[in-house]
Amino acid sequence: MSHRKTALSAAIVMCLSISAHAQDAAPAQAAADTGEAVELDKVVVTGIRASLQKSLETKRNADAIVDVITAEDVGKFPATNVAEAMTIIPGVAIDRAFGQGEKVSILGTDPALNRTLLNGQSVASGDWNMSEFPTRTFNYSLLAPQLVGKVEVFKSPEARLEEGSIGGTVMVSTRKPLDLDRDIVIAGQVGFNRNDRVEHTDPSASLLFGWKNKADNFGVIVSVQKDDENIRRDGIESYNIVRASAYRPSIANGNCTGTCADTINANPNAIGPNSTAAHFFEQERQRKTYTLSVQARPVEQLDIEFNAFKIDASYDHMAQPMFLNQGNAGNSLDKLTDLTIENGVITRGTMRNGLAIFDIQNRRATTKSKTYDLKATWNDERWFASTQLGSTKADAGPKQVFGEFLSRVDYSWDISGSPSRPGSVTFHGANPFNTPELFTIQGWGGNVVEKPTVDKEKYGQLDFGIKLNSPIYLLRFGYKQRDHHTSQIQRGVGLNTALSPSAAMFNPRKLPGNFLSGFSGYGALKDRFTIDGWALYDWAMSGAWLPAGSPMPELSPFSSNEFARNTWSIDEDTQAAYVQADFSFDRLRGNIGVRYVRTEVTSGAFECNTGNANCVVNLAPEQYASAYTAVSRKNKFNNVLPNLNLIYDLNDEMVLRFSAAKTMARPNYTDLSSYIWLSDQSLTGGGGNPDLDPYKSTNLDLSAEWYFAENAILAASVFYRDIEDYVLQVTKPEVHYNQNLDRMDTFLVARPQNAGNAKVKGVGLAYQQDIGAGFGILANYTFSDGEADGGRPLPFNSEHQFNISPYFERGDWSARVTYGWRDKYFTRAIGGVDTWTKEYASLDASVGYRVNESLSLQINGMNLLDETYHSYIGTEKLTNGAYKTGRRFLLTMRYDF
Repeated sequence: MSHRKTALSAAIVMCLSISAHAQDAAPAQAAADTGEAVELDKVVVTGIRASLQKSLETKRNADAIVDVITAEDVGKFPATNVAEAMTIIPGVAIDRAFGQGEKVSILGTDPALNRTLLNGQSVASGDWNMSEFPTRTFNYSLLAPQLVGKVEVFKSPEARLEEGSIGGTVMVSTRKPLDLDRDIVIAGQVGFNRNDRVEHTDPSASLLFGWKNKADNFGVIVSVQKDDENIRRDGIESYNIVRASAYRPSIANGNCTGTCADTINANPNAIGPNSTAAHFFEQERQRKTYTLSVQARPVEQLDIEFNAFKIDASYDHMAQPMFLNQGNAGNSLDKLTDLTIENGVITRGTMRNGLAIFDIQNRRATTKSKTYDLKATWNDERWFASTQLGSTKADAGPKQVFGEFLSRVDYSWDISGSPSRPGSVTFHGANPFNTPELFTIQGWGGNVVEKPTVDKEKYGQLDFGIKLNSPIYLLRFGYKQRDHHTSQIQRGVGLNTALSPSAAMFNPRKLPGNFLSGFSGYGALKDRFTIDGWALYDWAMSGAWLPAGSPMPELSPFSSNEFARNTWSIDEDTQAAYVQADFSFDRLRGNIGVRYVRTEVTSGAFECNTGNANCVVNLAPEQYASAYTAVSRKNKFNNVLPNLNLIYDLNDEMVLRFSAAKTMARPNYTDLSSYIWLSDQSLTGGGGNPDLDPYKSTNLDLSAEWYFAENAILAASVFYRDIEDYVLQVTKPEVHYNQNLDRMDTFLVARPQNAGNAKVKGVGLAYQQDIGAGFGILANYTFSDGEADGGRPLPFNSEHQFNISPYFERGDWSARVTYGWRDKYFTRAIGGVDTWTKEYASLDASVGYRVNESLSLQINGMNLLDETYHSYIGTEKLTNGAYKTGRRFLLTMRYDF
């Protein structure tokens, strides 16, 4: 029998359990099993094989179903953020909408149903995109991999772990001063990043200084990182769909006659692209990260840690789509002269005097995040106690100048070659995309908008444990309170002008020669101009569009219905308590516990009190605010979450694991809000729902792990998630004010609803081995079958995904290739039709050379296939967006003195 009954072994196990950034699990568990003391903070990991072995040992000895990558893994992977380094973990998939991994899905679940914790606690993050709204999804583009000491993905919960995850919990741990392998460490790197589509080279640098005293009871780590990267995304888009019946005004006015009219009347529900666009996006990302870690151990039993983490990032960008808007409800539906419908899809069409639009969204965007955490732990032979206090806050959001220039033209569009040829345009006459003078602001020409967001949290936590000389060797109890606030304000002013300025006023230029490189069959979409977005920005902010002598209006959330309904707040107060018993008897070990959670949610918003469709009609600007009343709605939830983890060491090579748990996840903050957005052109929209209940799930996991050789594993797992109150977007007609047309209209509005139940079930396979002669390989495959009631698909669930990563390490040379592929996945509904992202393949590679013990060089290649990120609406014929972001190359010099 093994009760893990020595004082040191119990202390080690406790430390592993109560802290997400605990000491390394492998030697700890070995000590616990044998009763021998192990000096944990003397472990030194060097090289790919050594770090993989360390990860396997941590996984093998964990008391839950866990996958691990260590600091050496993160440093060796061709990755610019932590999400990209996680792709070789079985069941982990990332979304690459802008070419980099920003959202992580675990075991087929929506990224919002997973938690990411930094050193065991939440870390606030913000988003730079005007079209994105605050969610519970962590933005991994903010987190530099150089900060990371270890990443653990818990696929099965424990009562001690913070709730809120159904798919899995990602624990990111930074380095601790007393874990340093020597008294003084000076390390860092200098790198240069180049994108072959941008054709621009950007620098990056990091520096870490670590010190601990000779007594090994006090230490400090300070680090600074700076990363710059220019991003470009080219593509072909269609922003929405239009049904054939919507073109009946063209029949009524005599434009669509004969076969054209007969085709519409015979296929009224056929769907086609609302627009055909040439997309051009440029962004300059600058990220500065600062960390401070102080650790003191004044006596052997007391450990005190303070961690500070600061991010200062900017994401300035310009999106400049130029498109034909054949489905515009107010300006184009009566211009159709011909169309072709194939299998329910409008694949071709011709417009006479149709609307052409050049839009530019020019945005200043920043994200600032600060996190402070203080923890003290007392640990002796009989008991332990830990207290932790902290706060985290992120301020983010863009400031936008949006300009809209209109023109009229005769043209035809064609999507019959999609998906390989997403869309093409042919002009009947001169190409207006080459003539900026033809595009002018006509009346309403856009807006100036700010959308600041705040995400902040304060927390306090107490943990207490009693160590026993019995099969139940540790009883632990804990309490945690979190006060969370998330809000956004949208304020602005519309650019209504009688001046009719043209795009020619703002330094027009042709796009780079490699625009749309990698696409084919686009016709005239490639041959277009762009303008200087900052010239437009200066023009708009100066008030030059106003009548002479008029002052620049104050940006206000009450100057438009749109701004007021996109201003909201969520306050969430959470109290949680748990009890957990850790046990070990002969070859059986694990834990059993229960966590009780109470959540109070207050949703705040503004409602119009004038009774007018246009709330502020006939009011002076100084009266706008009085037209709205602040309202709030409250909800309370109570959840009891039991869990059981059983691990059976069948022999020295085989480990069997079983987990059963009740879990919960809270809806996205935006989904809980009262916000609503509307597209006046396509008569569609989306919004929130303050009456949502949390997701509740029964989780079952079973795995078998065969450690058949040193640094080798063959593992199989089965997982099942039975989710109640699953939140899905449900589209229904709603009547709202159409600001562009100054009338009430019926919009198809998608809102989140607790749409019923959902199930996710699947299997995973993982293989890792040193083959010999310096070669090794990692590979994994995951099958995930997920659907909601009625067969509805689940967001971000790919049915199949696999990764393979062969590596070589011998002498001073190392190399690694990582290939990943994920199946198509559902993202959202547009106009009542499901939108999917096509299957996606990625290929990354790295080669490294160690010059000496202190200096090494490495070159990384990322997105080497220049894969197309392609989403479609309902059918692959109907492209929503097809984008390429270019291959990325990173040359890095690492130093460690």
